[in-house]
Amino acid sequence: MKYILSLFTLIIVLASCGQNQDKVDQAKQELLQQGQADQTQQTVENTSGESDISEQGDNTNQNDSYVEVRDVSDIQYISVNTINSQESIDGELQITGKTLDDVTTISVRFSNEESDYPVDNYTLQTFKSGDSTFLYNASSKSKVLDYGENVYLITATSSTGEKSQTEVTINIPKTLTENIKQSESQLAGSSQELVVGDLPTSSRYGEPIKVGESSFTYSQIKSLEVKKEVLPTVSCETLGDFLKEKMNTWYYWNTCRDIVEDEGIRFNLIRLDGDAYIYERTYIDFKNGYYGTYELETGEGVSTETIQEKNKELGEKEFPNTQIVDTLMRDILQS
Repeated sequence: MKYILSLFTLIIVLASCGQNQDKVDQAKQELLQQGQADQTQQTVENTSGESDISEQGDNTNQNDSYVEVRDVSDIQYISVNTINSQESIDGELQITGKTLDDVTTISVRFSNEESDYPVDNYTLQTFKSGDSTFLYNASSKSKVLDYGENVYLITATSSTGEKSQTEVTINIPKTLTENIKQSESQLAGSSQELVVGDLPTSSRYGEPIKVGESSFTYSQIKSLEVKKEVLPTVSCETLGDFLKEKMNTWYYWNTCRDIVEDEGIRFNLIRLDGDAYIYERTYIDFKNGYYGTYELETGEGVSTETIQEKNKELGEKEFPNTQIVDTLMRDILQS
């Protein structure tokens, strides 16, 4: 608009100046300078408006942290929420977002050429077909967050089978990674001493019995084992990522609930052990550092092809004795 007004001004100047060439040249020069300034401003505005970068630093400097979100495919079935790369200082960073269509599955391919574990492929276990939100836990403990450029290619599959891809790049400076590793080292070296005298007793579940150096059970509850160990804060939303790191066999889980809000969770889990399957209620008390398992059922005849269906079947089955164990683990948390 300024450029048009300047052009109009030039016409008036030319008309009024007649043969005065100096004034004509001066008017032309002012018009040229104004046009260049407007063009520069418009270029900056257009670049800012078209950018898909959620948080941008100097991408050529490894000492800077930054996050970049880029649409790989023309069609998109998800949108990624704003990510703060500074949150990665504790070794945990969540990539969250919303679905824009009926999405059935979401998978993430991690890559980092500088990492000791440069590639990882993972399908979100907590995401179910039709969910409106999703979460991926990028964790240094899970070997999917490291120094350098961490690239996460998120593939969303729609109900029609079509796929969209979004790429999230998170650059972590070496100084942040050193802080992460130091924090993990301190955590691993923390005391794991178990003092059963601090545990509650009751006529319903009996008294604690120490098993080895770091485990215990209770006199009135069979098939219960609780271990003292370093545990991260886990919620039902991040449980899938936790199990991915902890389990070394085929498994499925169901029925996740809080034991006490923000202090511990419980869930049922079926896992394969050779030709057998084990179905147990699992307790994660991250306040006190207790990981407990209570065996519900064992058997044979379940394979990798049928474990998902078996998990669904067992999830609908009642196990009355779990109420006593639930009470015990809640009492431990509140003691």
